[in-house]
Amino acid sequence: MSKAQELAEKLDHKNVLVYRKHAHEAAALLRQQAEALSAVARIAHSGGLSGMSEYDALNAIRRTTLPYWDTTETMALTIARLKEQLK
Repeated sequence: MSKAQELAEKLDHKNVLVYRKHAHEAAALLRQQAEALSAVARIAHSGGLSGMSEYDALNAIRRTTLPYWDTTETMALTIARLKEQLK
C-alpha cells in the first residue's frame, strides 16, 4: 500500500469518527428538544388541572424553551415569524 493510500485510509477513519461524534451530539440535541416539547405539551394541556394559572403556565413554558430561544433574531423578525405561524 502506498503512503497516499495509507493517508487516505487514516483520513477516512478520522472522518467516520468525526461524523459519529456529530451524529451522537445531534441525536442528544433532538432528544433534549423532544423532552422540552413534551414538557410544553404537558403544561399547555394539563397545567390548569394541576392548579397552574395562565400566568404560571406561560412562565413555565418560557423557562422550558429558554435554551432554544434564538437570541440573534431581531424583534421585528420574531414578530413576523409569530404572525406567520398564527395564520
